[in-house]
Amino acid sequence: MWLLCKGANYSTDNKYFKGISRLDELFERACYYQLFDTFVELGFTPIIDDNINFLNEANIYEKVVFEKNSFKITLYYQSLPINLTTIKKHTNNLRPDFIIEFDDLSYVILDAKYKKLNNIEKYDYENLALKYLHRIGPKEGGYLKAIALLILFPKNETHQSYHSKEEYSIIGNKTVYPFIGSLGLDFDNSDSGLKDVIKRILENKYIE
Repeated sequence: MWLLCKGANYSTDNKYFKGISRLDELFERACYYQLFDTFVELGFTPIIDDNINFLNEANIYEKVVFEKNSFKITLYYQSLPINLTTIKKHTNNLRPDFIIEFDDLSYVILDAKYKKLNNIEKYDYENLALKYLHRIGPKEGGYLKAIALLILFPKNETHQSYHSKEEYSIIGNKTVYPFIGSLGLDFDNSDSGLKDVIKRILENKYIE
């Protein structure tokens, strides 16, 4: 359905989608709200800091902290955590669409792609792995504690696809990090693959 509406224009007065003129921008914004809702559904409470800058005219925060018991997770939208930087020379500042930062300074990097899965698997895995896993790093040196690189794409039903064999992905019992995969988002289905993957990551980090 998403891919049939390439000529649509969503620059309406709706505050949640204000300023959008292309469908790929609409999909990216919808992914932001889906991530926000996912953490709330998992029992986290958003803590809004009024000192954080709005990212755009839709009053979207570039940084939102979510808390649950003693756990703290930070969602970044088109911005980098303060301790990360672009490390490749002759390269402008890199900003994935989303970064999830855990309290131990480990990260899940997510990029929204308004594409079909076969094109993502053919063209984007290697490009984004090099771009975000090897061109972003800690300002003080060391290694980037990346848990995963996930690509979000539109699909009428939830779908998960991984670059590695299933047993070495997050749904297997021999997960190798960082794992790379794609999640198809169906915004009409609250039981999303995105929530399942984030829940599995949390269980692996804090329960095992």
